[in-house]
Amino acid sequence: MLPARWNIKSYAILIVLFIAIGVFILFLLQNGSTQVPAQPPASLWQGFTYGGAYKIEIDQPRTPVDRPIAIRVTGLQPKQPITLRARMKLRTTFESFATFVADEQGVVDVSRATPLYGTYTQPDAMGLFWSMSAIAKSDGDAARQPTDPLSVSLIAEANGTSLVTAQIQRTWASDQVPLMRQQIDRPGMVGVLYYPNKPGKYPTVILLGGSEGGMMEGSASLLASHEYAVLALAYFGVDPLPKELIEIPLEYIASAITWLKAQPAVDANRIAVMGGSKGGELALLVGATYPQDIHAVIAIKPHTLVYQGISMNFQNFQNGAKSSWTLNGKPVPFATGAITPEYIGLFVGQPVSFRSSYEQPLNDSAIVAQAAIAIEKIDGPILFVSGTDDQMTPSSRLCDMAVERLKANQFPHEYTHLKYEGAGHTFDLVYGPASDRVSGQFVIGGNKEINARATVDAWQKILAFLDKQLRN
Repeated sequence: MLPARWNIKSYAILIVLFIAIGVFILFLLQNGSTQVPAQPPASLWQGFTYGGAYKIEIDQPRTPVDRPIAIRVTGLQPKQPITLRARMKLRTTFESFATFVADEQGVVDVSRATPLYGTYTQPDAMGLFWSMSAIAKSDGDAARQPTDPLSVSLIAEANGTSLVTAQIQRTWASDQVPLMRQQIDRPGMVGVLYYPNKPGKYPTVILLGGSEGGMMEGSASLLASHEYAVLALAYFGVDPLPKELIEIPLEYIASAITWLKAQPAVDANRIAVMGGSKGGELALLVGATYPQDIHAVIAIKPHTLVYQGISMNFQNFQNGAKSSWTLNGKPVPFATGAITPEYIGLFVGQPVSFRSSYEQPLNDSAIVAQAAIAIEKIDGPILFVSGTDDQMTPSSRLCDMAVERLKANQFPHEYTHLKYEGAGHTFDLVYGPASDRVSGQFVIGGNKEINARATVDAWQKILAFLDKQLRN
């Protein structure tokens, strides 16, 4: 999610009015930042000798990223402390750790053991994965591709000395479900279709990313491993598509649907669309605009109104806000985010929240009536997913408003709002490094543990929703 577009005068007013309270706002934002976890004291290791036949046991050393695994450390003395460290190199290096005490059999079962120190605090089989944080930006794998396996190193150590290591590969597909990868072959269209490499027509999902641009190829591969055909569709941010999310023609999505329905692996009568954030807004809009083609919609942390387009180009601010989308050559009516005190972070390089900006227009019934997506036109079930502490956009409130609209219009299909208490603008990588309250330049909301648990639960319910609506 990126900032709204304003003219230069608005920027000048913003700076003059809000610079005086900037320090206070930054203090509030920084209070939500990640804390350095407590390290085990040197005294913890006193009285123990380390030289046994230690082993890290992993029940599934190679498995898809959305499957939990079991980890045990064996060969320890009873009540002997051990630190288990996890390290993963993406474009940035991530790391987590937990210090445990072995049970009477000299075993640490990560799913049952309570960390004495570490990056998480409760027994959790996958705690070492979701509690990872970035520790270095310079030594990551800059050449990695979206569907390359995630390689995780596990290191068992005592007082900083490595005792034994093991490797885990987390994949974007199941080895039991080989996939085919097919690029869209139409000029001016960018997308990749994944589907199981065996004959048949598969229930299909169109996967739309958010304001980051590009396409969600890893997520498409992962979902396809559950025996779907999945189209990861880009709509801006990569050549030859528009560079920014401004006035994207809905007809582009319609053309992609036409191409998709003609593919041999696709069941044209069982197509869902799923998107997150601005992609969730687009998913709802596509379902409402082309109900004859879309049979289910999943909107994750979405806008249920159309909001203005997104630009980071200062030159574009001079011309005022524009819609994110067009239909038949005309801008789709939209709401404009307000300038709020939280935007001071943009000018001083500190984390910024956009929630209040997107929330302010919701108090104007005329704007809501103009910009609300006509979701009652969707001809199929809808699943909304949100976190109540989303600091990027008021997604829970927007989804609640959408539910009320469906009730008022006596919507004939099933609709559900999965509302996760305390979760932020999350629901991304299942069992991967979870978003903390503050992530880089942005205030996401929630915390690592809440966001991680919400993401896992939401993913399981999304799979159940797709299975029910597209298979049964």
